[in-house]
Amino acid sequence: MVQPAPAKITLQSKVSGTHCCCGTLLGQLLACIDRLLIFFFFFFLFFFFLLLLFQNKDILTFAPGELVKDIPVTLVDDNQWEPDETFDILLSIPGPSEQASDFKGAKLGDPSISTITIINDDDPGILFFPNHEFEVNEKEGKVVVTVKRKNGSDGTITCKYATQDHADKSAVAGADYEAVEGTLVFDHAEIEKTFTVPIVNDESYEKDERFQVILTEATGGARFDDETDGSSEHEIAVIKIVNDRELRGVIDKLR
Repeated sequence: MVQPAPAKITLQSKVSGTHCCCGTLLGQLLACIDRLLIFFFFFFLFFFFLLLLFQNKDILTFAPGELVKDIPVTLVDDNQWEPDETFDILLSIPGPSEQASDFKGAKLGDPSISTITIINDDDPGILFFPNHEFEVNEKEGKVVVTVKRKNGSDGTITCKYATQDHADKSAVAGADYEAVEGTLVFDHAEIEKTFTVPIVNDESYEKDERFQVILTEATGGARFDDETDGSSEHEIAVIKIVNDRELRGVIDKLR
């Protein structure tokens, strides 16, 4: 009886197939990259064309002996808050078709590009005391406190002001100064306001005294300077009452 030959099990290599698959993927990837490069090339070409189409272009003509020319630029006030913006003014030599018949072959100096920054004025602004400490002689009878507005002056804004005793209680409301409170109103484009605090002259010899003035409750989008005494929620300044130096001199002589 003839025994059947044992079956043979073999593994067929797929290397050639794998190479084919990798080659196909690589080709597809390169084709996609080519398409992307073509797309971006035409995109930037179209963008550059639009830039040339819509740029504001004009020619400056200098008469013989003329050394300076002004370039007027009209700005659009959109009354909307936005960061500071910039644009460029570029000088270039006109092409042959644009040159005057008596063109002498002028050359561009350095710089030939100027960057213009449009400062935003649509922000309501920041309210602050220009001085952290105000000084007043007791015999003057009052102190005028100034409040300023910076980094924008758009629209009408308000804030409240009031006096308060200093933590050291060296000056007391009613005895050394008269307590005041009220509201400051800044109209559109207005950048400075003042208020007055009466000082009590008791004609007595005493040390220098201090009390505070405080700004609170800003409206209309305004805020306070968080880099000064106080925070973005309020602003504080100190009023120093200096005693009458003439009276002090008389008393010192009597001693």
